[in-house]
Amino acid sequence: MIHLTVNLNDPVWVKLTPEGEKAYDAYWGNEPKNDFCMRTHRTINGYLREELWSLIHIFGKYTYMGGKPMFDMVIHLTEPPRG
Repeated sequence: MIHLTVNLNDPVWVKLTPEGEKAYDAYWGNEPKNDFCMRTHRTINGYLREELWSLIHIFGKYTYMGGKPMFDMVIHLTEPPRG
């Protein structure tokens, strides 16, 4: 058995769905801009990099059984392969 630990401050990478893109843009459209709370950037291959706590904060209200997924079901704990 592999034992894996993840810290809420660790970066994760997800590929947003069209609904996720809208929710992400709406979230940042309502947030104050300051040095601590800055919008992160998508990587070249279309993945979003966020700290795990931030991903939970932004998409938590959309995550429930039967809801439209905001991102692909795979959360990468390391930077996804390019290409």
